[in-house]
Amino acid sequence: MRCFAPLRPALRNDPTLRLSRRDKHDLGAGLAAQSVRQSRVLNSPRSADARYNEPFEVSKEHDPYSIEGLPRVVVKKWCAVRFGTKKAITRWPSLAIKEFAEDNDGADLTQYSVREVGQKVCQKHPLLKRWQELPETWADLMWLESEAVIGAMGALMRMQKTPSLPVHDSLLVPITYENWGHGHLTASYSYFCKAIPHLEVHHSTTPQDAFEL
Repeated sequence: MRCFAPLRPALRNDPTLRLSRRDKHDLGAGLAAQSVRQSRVLNSPRSADARYNEPFEVSKEHDPYSIEGLPRVVVKKWCAVRFGTKKAITRWPSLAIKEFAEDNDGADLTQYSVREVGQKVCQKHPLLKRWQELPETWADLMWLESEAVIGAMGALMRMQKTPSLPVHDSLLVPITYENWGHGHLTASYSYFCKAIPHLEVHHSTTPQDAFEL
């Protein structure tokens, strides 16, 4: 089965600050399963860029979170904070600092200037400079992506008669339906979000054992 990040906000008390987290779960796989994961796709920015016809390239060679001089996790955290508010970001939120430390072996997020990080991110993704002016919020963009995931699951169920399971930012599907899962998710994401996602397939190490995302 497969799981997608767009569904994650509905499961969290504070979704906006947790968009960049990569929580791990052990799943007992009754069937041999694999995930088709949305990888290196800046979820909300990707949808926003498509809606406003802004250029946005993403692939193995073009990571939207890769910015010279900044750790990737810091860029992701700034984006999560940015999409969580329409207000100016003048300091790192306390919850963001706490979560960053938990996810990165106690690292201190405040050693990176939130203003300088923001400037570099906006330089790479100009649309983010206008985020405060745009009518969309994180909820609108997450809704679009959740529709894409549900659409792919529905297509697999109706057309291939196979189950799928969303788990955070992946969709688990039986191995024999890998290509169908990849195709349906790509088509559904393109339809709802008007953007083609970059997907990666992750296989379970053993057919019957727990599969860690």
